[in-house]
Amino acid sequence: MKLQQGQVWKKGDEFIRIVHLERLEVKYKAMKDLFTKEGVHHHVSKKEFCRLIKDAEVLSDSEIKDGLPAVASSRDANKAVVKNYVEAFNRGDLAALEALFAPDAVIQGVLATGGMGTILGIWKQLHESFAIELTIEEVIAEGDCVAVRYIERGTFRAAFRGHAPTGKSYELVAMEWFEVKDAKIHRRWGVRDAASQAKQIGLPLES
Repeated sequence: MKLQQGQVWKKGDEFIRIVHLERLEVKYKAMKDLFTKEGVHHHVSKKEFCRLIKDAEVLSDSEIKDGLPAVASSRDANKAVVKNYVEAFNRGDLAALEALFAPDAVIQGVLATGGMGTILGIWKQLHESFAIELTIEEVIAEGDCVAVRYIERGTFRAAFRGHAPTGKSYELVAMEWFEVKDAKIHRRWGVRDAASQAKQIGLPLES
């Protein structure tokens, strides 16, 4: 494809805009976000620039115009995947949860790290024992990453790993990070205040 001044390329989570084009040289701006327009300027040979944009995708004028709606749509789509995950988790719908993850997805949590074969059983146990409900407080999307802050609530209603239920409820702050590609979750990291939960529901802290 012929290089043109003003052209924008997307490579991974980075945007590359041609600021000035000469016969043998290219001045470009590397940006993480086209909405803010903040970035770093570079001056390289045309040959070096062509190597740089190998495997990159040039954006159309319609995608760049008006704040890059295509990128906004991608972010909204990724947020929607995560919201579907939260709704399925709150229902205890394991089939729906599994459908949202890529076959080789890796989930890192407080109790274990592994693929769906490892994690689904843990989620089932958590739902049955604590009736966990996640309420989204804030969602931020950047590239393929979606970060979520929740209020997590639950009630210790059934036995959990040898501990009898107390009937006590809890509330705490939890956070999760997702890597979403092609409408599938490929990675998920989770953190929560397990010590606070244990204290509120009368569950002994594991040493």
